[in-house]
Formats: sequence, C-alpha cells, structure tokens
Amino acid sequence: MAGPRWCHGSTARARSFTNGISGRQIWMHPAGRATLLTFTATTFVGAALLFMVEPMVAKMLLPMLGGSAAVWNTATVFFQVTLLVGYAFSHVSLRHLGVRRQTWLQLAAVALGALALPVALPAGWHPPSGSPSAWTLMVMAVTVGLPFLVLSTVSPTLQRWFSATDHPHAQDPYFLYAAGNVGSLLALLGYPLVIEPFFSLGDQTRAWALGYGLFALLVGACLLLVRRHGAAEPARPARAAAATAGGVLTRQTRIRWITFAAIPSALMLAVTRHISSDVAAMPLLWVAPLALYLGTFVLAFGRSPERAVTWSSRALKLLVVPLALSFFGQLSSISVGLTLHLSVFACAAMVAHGRLAQERPAPERLTDFYLMLSVGGVVGGILTALVAPLIFSSVLEYPLFLVGALVLLPRSAFDPVRPRRTVDARTIMVGAGVAVAAVAAVAIRSQGTQEALTVAILVAAVGAAGAYLATRTPRGYAAAIGVLLAVAVFVPASPTRYQARTFYGVHRVYVDQANGGRHVLLNGSTVHGMEYVSGPTAGQPTTYYHPTGPIGQWFGTHAKDTGARRVAVVGLGSGALAWYGRAADKMSFYEIDQAVVHIARDPDLFTFLQDSPAKIDVQVGDGRLLLAADTAPRSDALVVDAFSGDSIPAHLLTNEAVSLYLRRITTDGSLVFHISNRFFDFTPVVARLAAEHGLVAYLGADEPSPQQANEGKLGSTWVVMARTAAETRVANIAGWTRLSDSTSPLWTDDRSDLLRLLRW
Repeated sequence: MAGPRWCHGSTARARSFTNGISGRQIWMHPAGRATLLTFTATTFVGAALLFMVEPMVAKMLLPMLGGSAAVWNTATVFFQVTLLVGYAFSHVSLRHLGVRRQTWLQLAAVALGALALPVALPAGWHPPSGSPSAWTLMVMAVTVGLPFLVLSTVSPTLQRWFSATDHPHAQDPYFLYAAGNVGSLLALLGYPLVIEPFFSLGDQTRAWALGYGLFALLVGACLLLVRRHGAAEPARPARAAAATAGGVLTRQTRIRWITFAAIPSALMLAVTRHISSDVAAMPLLWVAPLALYLGTFVLAFGRSPERAVTWSSRALKLLVVPLALSFFGQLSSISVGLTLHLSVFACAAMVAHGRLAQERPAPERLTDFYLMLSVGGVVGGILTALVAPLIFSSVLEYPLFLVGALVLLPRSAFDPVRPRRTVDARTIMVGAGVAVAAVAAVAIRSQGTQEALTVAILVAAVGAAGAYLATRTPRGYAAAIGVLLAVAVFVPASPTRYQARTFYGVHRVYVDQANGGRHVLLNGSTVHGMEYVSGPTAGQPTTYYHPTGPIGQWFGTHAKDTGARRVAVVGLGSGALAWYGRAADKMSFYEIDQAVVHIARDPDLFTFLQDSPAKIDVQVGDGRLLLAADTAPRSDALVVDAFSGDSIPAHLLTNEAVSLYLRRITTDGSLVFHISNRFFDFTPVVARLAAEHGLVAYLGADEPSPQQANEGKLGSTWVVMARTAAETRVANIAGWTRLSDSTSPLWTDDRSDLLRLLRW
C-alpha cells in the first residue's frame, strides 16, 4: 500500500506518525522497540558529544587568547563550517551510494575519527600578533576537526537510515532531529552548571573519548538494524512536498531555507558578543544563546510548529520595542538586560526555525534540506564572526540582523488588511511617526545631557508606538524598529574621538562634554579609563585609579622609597597607572590588543604615558605568555589590571598564573589584583589563591563621595598580596581588611567556576 500523502502542518504530521496504527502497535512492531530506542539513543549521544566539545575546546584556547568573547564566536564559525562539510558528506554519499552501501562508509568514518582522540591542543603552538582568527581556526582543525566532522554527519545520516527501515515512523524521521537537539541542549546546559565546576579539562577529554567509543558502538547497532529491517523500497510520498516543484527543489526554496537558517545563526553570535563583552568571557554566557538556539529547533520540529511561530511572533513584536530603546542607554540590571536580549533572540530564532519546520520536505529530500540549513548557518556565522569585525567599528551586525529577523515575521502575525496599491493614510502615519522620532532623537541627543537623552528616549518611544499601531506588514514594522536602532547606533550622545574594533572587542574614546570635556575610554559599555584635559585635575588619573582610591593609597606607601623600582603591569587601558611612576622607576606594561596601545600612546586621547617621569616599556601580547618568556630582572611589584569587558579573564586568576607571578617578583615584592566588577565577586577566589601560596592578602574597596563622583572617581576593589603583612604596605591603612582563608574551590587552568561568584 502506498505511504500517506506528504503535506505540511501538524495534522499531516500526526497522520504520517500514526498512519492508522495505534501507539501500542508501533511499540510492539518487530522493528519498533529496538529500532526506535537505538536510533534515538545514537542521535542523542552523538549530538551531546558534538555540543559538549564546543565549550570544552574554547575553554582550552582562552589562556592563549586573552579571554575574548571572539574566541567563542570564531570557534562557533569553525564548528558551523565543519557541520556543513559533514552534512555535504552525508548528502553526497547517501545520494550516490544508497543507504545500504553508505552504512559501511559511515562506520569507517566513525572509526577514523577515533584516531584523533583524546582531544588536546597541539604542543608548542602560540597565537601570532594581531588578529588570531586564522590561527584559532587552524588549531581547532588539528585538535578536534576529524571527530567533530564525523559527529556532524549523525543527524542527516541517521534520519535517512531510519527512513529506509520498515518502521511505521519511517516516513517522518524528523523527530530524531528534535531528539538530537535535546541531547545538544542538555550537554550545553550541563557544561557550565556541572561539567566545568566539578571536572578538570583532563577529566573532560577522557570522558569525551569514552563517550565517543559508546557512540561508535551505537552506530554499529544502527547499521545492523538497517540491514535487518530495511524496507525493500523506501516509502515514498504520493506527491511531493509543497516546498518542491515536481519533486525538484526550486532555487527560491533553497534561498528561502538558507535565509531562514542564516538570520538566527548570525543573531546568535551577535547577541553572544554583545552580552559577553559587557559581562564576562565565560562559557555560561556563551552557551546560553546557543542553548536557546537549539531549544527552538526542538520546539520547531515537534508536533505544533505553527503554534510556536504564532506565539513567538507576538512576543517578538512586543519585546523588540524595549530592546530597541535599551540601545539608547545602558541597562544597570544584569538580570533585566540578559533576560531582554535572550528573550528577543529566542523569539526570533523560534520564528525562523518554525517556518523552516513547516517547509520540511519528504524523506528523499531530507539531506538537501539539512544541507541548506547548514549553508545558512555558515553564512550567518561568517558574516557575524569574520566579516563584521572587518567592516564595522562597532557591533553593528546585532541591530542589523535584529531587523532582518523582524522581516521573517509571518503575515499572520499582523492584522489582516486588504492589499494596498496606493499610499494611504496608514502609510503616511507610519512615515510621520518614524520621522518625528528620528529627527527629534537626533536633535536632542546631540546636546549630550542626561535630561536630553531621557527626552529623546521618550520621543523615540512615542514614534515607535505610533509605528507599531500603524504598521501591519513585517517589512514595515522592521523598518520602524530599524529607524530607532539606527538613531541609537549612529547618533551617540557624546562625540567620538576614536573608535576601533579588534578581535578583543570594541574600543571607543568619546568626549564627555557635559563634564568638562573629559576623555572617556569604553570597552563595550564598561569604562576603562578617563582623563580631564583641562582644569585643576587635568592629567591626573580618575575612575578606578584615583589617588584617593585603593590603588592610589598603595602607590602612596611607596612614595618616600629611595632607589629605583621595577613595576610590571598586565593590562594597559588608558595608561593611568603610569602617572604613579617616579623618575627612577621602570614600568613595563603587557597589553594584548594593539588598538589599546595606540589609544594610550596618542596624546590627543590620553597623556598618562607621555607625561610619566618613569621609563615606560609596552609589550604587545598575552600577559601570561609574555611574563613566562621575559628574561628581565624581577619586578618589585606586579599589577594584574587586565579586563575583558567588565571582568578579569579567568586564566589570570588561576593557581598556575599566581605561581608564574611569584617567579617574576622579588622576595619582598607584591602582587596587586584589580577585581572591580559589577556582576561577579572575585574576593573568594583571590583569598583562596593567597592561602594556597602562603601569602598575606589585604582587600581595599571604596565608593566615591558625590563630589568625587563628579570628578570622575569610580568605586573600585583591589587586593594586595605579599609574603608578610609588612610587605603589603597597606595593613594599617583605614579601609583595608585582611582576607581570611576561603572555602572557594581553587581555580586552575583546568577548572574554574564563575557561576558561583555571580552577584544575583
């Protein structure tokens, strides 16, 4: 008897799932129990391994790449490209060999992938100066390329194998795709919550190798089931899917599938860079967007994609308005900010993936479908991670792809209206509302005051509301939101003096006209330096480096010392610490980003390096690598003042890092750590490190008075370590407290846990 007619929608899927057979009959079918469990388990395990290795390898790379969020985005592009190659392998091999012969080729590929285990970085490899994107891709290809390529073939291959069996579900094997995404989702969530805090990288790689062995055995079991329960002729639908014409995929269909896949892929990386650059380069923030991305696939390829698309479309229309307005000013709450960004992304991905699921073709076109999905993922990833940093000086791709996601909204998300062939009153209302919002916001924001910024936001909100009420098409609504985003991005509240985007982030120096024309250095939305160019405090350090702050107090204890001092500083910023150097001193700065060096050395931006009486030396590269290779005499003090966004990179606070620091200072030298952070409390980690090495540690933290805040001082937290209390020099200064031993787990290069430190 011919198979059921293939069509779209939940009704059709339910019909193809059951085909008139009860659930008990399906379960008791000769091919039912063993085939269903084995294929589901194999897909689940393969997908879990696939997505567990992503954060694991990225974490291996962090100590060599400065903790940048770009490490994750570059790694993701590598995985997407490898996934595309794997899908292409499945598509070509299945089309030319057929299912039964291809099973042996697949088993051979699985065995070949085992030769690259266990996963480990190649010894002796170090990143080059400048952008290490190409180097990162090469390292990942050598480290995990082969087994990842094999695992990437799992989803389309197993689904096609399953469709060739005599199982009642064979005509709609897409439920295996949902099962695989569940495995991926659990692996991603489990990594920052369970795997990273409790298992070292060595333990993780060994466990992953064992998991790969289990996967190989399961693939062999699937092969036996295909050969034992394979249908004489794969079931074919009576008519081609609606997405095809005459059984042949059209160019328009392929382009549409690629577009539906590319936009959420690009948006995932864009939102990852946006949120992690302002918080921390940590796997938790990296995997959260990817976990949502996979979760939308699970829902989309479930039984009711139409319902998921409908609800997510409505939510996206509402949530994107406050998100667009948030670009006018920083959200002070981490929970509100993360929730808003991730919610909008989840809704956008659900819309795109739901529309993909509605167009999924018959089984014989299954590999074509997944190949186009993979092409779209690669296109989106390359545009965001590789192309955008070269052509944009800010994270402009985020609002751009956000607008692109709105274009994908289905017409059903808007009130039905009659087709309009002429310009009517509604169109005029849209144009007028958007124009008023844009013009008013531009005019008011250019004044540069907080009150003007508030008014601009309110005016923009009114314009957005008018556009929302008047617009009844996806493109019109996307255009209205796009205008608000364009105003926020292209019309800064204060004039920009310099802006550069590198592998390590976006650096911007602007003139704060409302506060005496001071120059302010931002990385993302985090202040990294400030200098008054006129007035009584011109040329003096402000922000975290104020003379009355903890670091100013510590340097003050050395002011009357005679003789030269050697001070090493990991992290340069605006160069404010150079102000504390004396004429006989030598200060060596280690900075990973050449753009930051340019900013600190340009006297039109900051003058700390130029005006310092000390001998200044600046070296470009990762601080740990440069210190390890340094043959200069030991320093009297080593200051760790490096930041990725708002957080010190984790690899600078590990047991191995402190051991290196101690080798690079004199016996009576000091270690100084800058641990200021809006979102994480690093005090327990630093206290544990001090106890591990038998050091005395003191914590200095202060908040500025209203007058000091007006002068540019920011609250800061610093820790000084030395072998004795006297050597810290701060034991008797008011406001400094001695740190006691901590029960916090010891951070190592193999194991760290930022989640425990989060200020909820």
